[in-house]
Amino acid sequence: MFNVGKLYEQIDYNNNMYPNPVVRGNFIWQEKDKEVVFSPSSNGRFRISWMPKPEDRNKIVDVRGKLSPGNTHIGVGGVDSYDLDQTVDDRGSKGAMHLYNKFNMHSPSNMFVLEYASRPELASIFYEDVLMAAVYYGYKLLIENNKYGIARYFEQRGFDGYLMDRPDHLKAPGSKSVRTKGIPSNSVDVIQAHAQAIEAHIHDHVGENIDTGSPGNMYFNRTLEDWIAYRIDKRTKFDLTISSGLCLLAAQKVKIKDEHKTDFSNKQFLRKFKPKSYHS
Repeated sequence: MFNVGKLYEQIDYNNNMYPNPVVRGNFIWQEKDKEVVFSPSSNGRFRISWMPKPEDRNKIVDVRGKLSPGNTHIGVGGVDSYDLDQTVDDRGSKGAMHLYNKFNMHSPSNMFVLEYASRPELASIFYEDVLMAAVYYGYKLLIENNKYGIARYFEQRGFDGYLMDRPDHLKAPGSKSVRTKGIPSNSVDVIQAHAQAIEAHIHDHVGENIDTGSPGNMYFNRTLEDWIAYRIDKRTKFDLTISSGLCLLAAQKVKIKDEHKTDFSNKQFLRKFKPKSYHS
């Protein structure tokens, strides 16, 4: 689906970085519903490559009587959620989450700063993980609106102000301006826009930059590998691709209008190319 050469370039670069820019850990409440802290752990569910300055963490603001994030000018999040608790045979898909910094003048821009892929025994544990990360960073989250569990959970906890309404540029032409949380996962237009957003990000920010020769700043190898394997006709199997693409859609202000962007509706799913050899 995507530029495999650039993806492997980035993985190769990441594997040779020292020290590793990615730290694992978990988020916990220091003070319930007010302050979250990050606790490093070698088997933590979160992987992070950047965090806000101490004074910018846990910024909760009141917007029309709702608890809302205070750093929406810096970044956004995307969540691939699930509604059922862990299955007996443990075959259910994982819950996935990414946080992404938009272009801004105060923090690293155009980069993924957090990755999460896990399936705790209870869906509510996953929802709480997502909530704590969103509170800590102060970012709004874009979800798929067919996953009702996480929307209900945020509402019950009083944090539904942290969930994005459907962005205007992803609304169907001529549709009424009804405010709904998230975007439809089965919309052909949304599926196309989702793939195009990832393709554009890979072109601009993954692997070696053609103009400057500098490496990309995408440090999460699990997501890079998910992008390599991604198939648009089996998209529900790729949790990290779904959540990362939702991030990028949330970061867009307008729909991508570029005649060179790929139309994925007729894209071949089996790539025909001769693999390059990459040094280790």
